[in-house]
Amino acid sequence: MINEKTLLDGWVATGKDYEEFKNLLTELADCTNFVRVNPVEISVLSLISVNEEKARFYELEPCNTGMPQETPRIRSLPIQKVLEKGNYEQLLSETFTNVKALFFSDGNVFFPAEKVITKSLFQFGAGGSKMGTPSYERDLYISSLFRDAKKSTFVIREIAGVKKLVSILSSKYKALPQSALCEIVEALQYVDDFGKMETHKWIMSNWTSEIYIEFPEKAEEIREYYGLKDEFVPGLWFKTSDTGDSSVKIYPTWRRKNSTIFDESTAVKRIHSGTVKLSDIISNVIEQAFKEYSRMPEAMANLMAQSITDPSLDFTKTRDVIKNKECIERVIRNAFKELKIVKAIGKGYEMKLREQLCAEFSGSIRYTAYDIATAIMSLPERLEGVNPETKHNLESAVAGAPYIKYYVDKETSADDLILV
Repeated sequence: MINEKTLLDGWVATGKDYEEFKNLLTELADCTNFVRVNPVEISVLSLISVNEEKARFYELEPCNTGMPQETPRIRSLPIQKVLEKGNYEQLLSETFTNVKALFFSDGNVFFPAEKVITKSLFQFGAGGSKMGTPSYERDLYISSLFRDAKKSTFVIREIAGVKKLVSILSSKYKALPQSALCEIVEALQYVDDFGKMETHKWIMSNWTSEIYIEFPEKAEEIREYYGLKDEFVPGLWFKTSDTGDSSVKIYPTWRRKNSTIFDESTAVKRIHSGTVKLSDIISNVIEQAFKEYSRMPEAMANLMAQSITDPSLDFTKTRDVIKNKECIERVIRNAFKELKIVKAIGKGYEMKLREQLCAEFSGSIRYTAYDIATAIMSLPERLEGVNPETKHNLESAVAGAPYIKYYVDKETSADDLILV
């Protein structure tokens, strides 16, 4: 349910129920306005002081910025007047601690998200040390940027008369409410070949909305058709934003047990410019994303036929057990290089995961490239204590595991591996 906390920068909602996701996304769209503004008409209110009764600000008007003037006009924001509209103590604390400024125009007060200061204003040429620590000088600089800025689109969330400015976008930005994501998802109910659609999980913030759906009825059929050892559940990961933080993106996904990979190479993307038609996006999803679903299971079936272990090895002999173990470790090391795991998560995490993975393979068991690929695809669930971006980087990297060459040494290609 949308409430006062929704206006906080750090607001996040998660769940697994689709109807809850749909209702929340609809509520978010209903409290969002895309307003064309002329920045020169926006004053920056630079915080001077705050107490229990009121906050005091210097009003910096763009039309006067850089002109000879006396001390700027001082405006006050009665704290109680804001609190009468709802439980906004946290919003006030967040604003007065992190941003230390408000925007003001034609009697309207806007609480800017911190990302508005640190990201949105760069389209107006902001940069350098002036955008650092909140200060009167920084706010004077922002006001000067507004003086020369072109017309823009303000993205505003409004609850009970309190307005949160979550983004400033180009006037060319074509607004597509986040609730449109539900129309895209629901259109997939009519793709008969994939059976019943289920929601695996969803996450929502002021910046992006994401939902991951699956088609579990298809998993067993795929396993049997391609003769795979494991079930891979096909799905789609949808992501969009109404703040310019993401285009409309739809990633084909595959889940094996608790591990999910995102195949970004076949993603459908649509930016918020030009003519944005939902019907076109839906058609692209069905035509592009779904047609790629044979690619992964076909690749995995081929890997099952590629033996990594030399069939001539005799595991009753210690040297052959050691030889097999060393072979597996070299193949894993080369696979990590092919997938650029170091680039995705850094050398430290890469070494830790690689050593952990190598330790799980026995020298006295025969392996195929399929065994190594599925192990690599499980890496994201092993990576703990990292930020979401790092984990996503790993998920994206290991999505290539079904398609790379598995070899022992650089001069040995996949074609040289023994087929069983």
